[in-house]
Amino acid sequence: MRTAFVTVLALVFAAWPWRLAPAHQEASDGGVATEQAELESKLDRFVDLAMNGAPAVRPQAADRLTRMGAAAAERLLAECGEGPADMAHLGTDLVEVLARFDEPRLRAKLWEAAADADFPWRPAAARSLAITPLEREREGFLDLTQDRLAAVRVAALSAVGTWEGDAGERPLTEALRDEDDRVRRAAAEQLYARGATWVLRYPLEELSRADHFFDIDTGRIARFQAARVLRGVLGDLDGYQPQLPPDDPTNLAAIATITERVRALIDGPARELPAVARVGEPVPAGTIGLELRSCRAGELFLQWGPGDVLYVGLGNPRRVSLADGHLDELAPIAEAAALQLGDARVFGEPGCDLECLRVTRADGTVETIYMRKGPEARPDLRPAALDGLMRALLGGLPPGEEALARRLRDALTAVGGPPDDSDGLSDD
Repeated sequence: MRTAFVTVLALVFAAWPWRLAPAHQEASDGGVATEQAELESKLDRFVDLAMNGAPAVRPQAADRLTRMGAAAAERLLAECGEGPADMAHLGTDLVEVLARFDEPRLRAKLWEAAADADFPWRPAAARSLAITPLEREREGFLDLTQDRLAAVRVAALSAVGTWEGDAGERPLTEALRDEDDRVRRAAAEQLYARGATWVLRYPLEELSRADHFFDIDTGRIARFQAARVLRGVLGDLDGYQPQLPPDDPTNLAAIATITERVRALIDGPARELPAVARVGEPVPAGTIGLELRSCRAGELFLQWGPGDVLYVGLGNPRRVSLADGHLDELAPIAEAAALQLGDARVFGEPGCDLECLRVTRADGTVETIYMRKGPEARPDLRPAALDGLMRALLGGLPPGEEALARRLRDALTAVGGPPDDSDGLSDD
């Protein structure tokens, strides 16, 4: 009897785990499924917020995704699709954090996007890549220092600044001649961090900028940025106030003192500033102005002024001589174009592209006409009433300015569509 009882008990114990296993496994699988569903829900939420949320929310959501590790990396890799065209829907905030995942496949996607002229968020791609530049990527970053977008050039310089010796110093020094003051300022900061004290003359010069582009106080913007750089080096700026004109008595005294302090810090011989970095002669009020900002074609500031002179750029702009009497021909065309628009002065919706036409009328008032849009193509954004003016502006550029003509046509096309019957200049 005892033997039979033991046998039965053994059989019961042997069978017990098999009876429990299905129920235990079902509970375990259910828990995993719940966790996975919660993770997917969080990913959906933060991806949506990073792409479509309010401007203040998007970067926060993108940052949250970077803390979710491999699952978020895989999700974003799927969102990137096959190429830059598919990747564009991510938006600038998500693109900017992709390199933080330390995922080689995402990094490869970023380089594809940075190399694609049609990708609208190339500055964000460049900034992301520059967070942790890799040794094997040096040629790629050097190419980006010559990019048409100033924001891309600035990002590339932050990567170049990590290279030791002449490899980093040479491209940074070349960037001090860049047409964009943001690029020159970034290069100066990088070089100063490497011990090149002579570059302090660049922000020192900008403390005296008083230039304008029509209603944009470009000199004031530059003064604030230069003061920020010098404050990081000198601390107190002896009462200098960038919001005041440089010829204000307070600022004149402060600039004199700051100049002496900077000179005392500079080692070695003085180096001459390139013309583009110097305070220029005042530019007379323009008759026609074009402010072009494109997330694909870059930025261009043109001002047609008295004496048949075209001013190209900001700060100390390059001066281009036009044919005698050309401005007298342009002025009535511009005024008539503005008149044809009636009361309409704003076309499209705010986005990463802007075309702003300014026309000074005979009575001195300035008409300002805006074309605005996001990264999508809008070939019909520019009103037909402006087509003749754009053709006249392009056609009046003198021989030798083919590069400028190409830049102008590319920027106009990127924002509002082709300004004439062509689809842009060829590369021949």
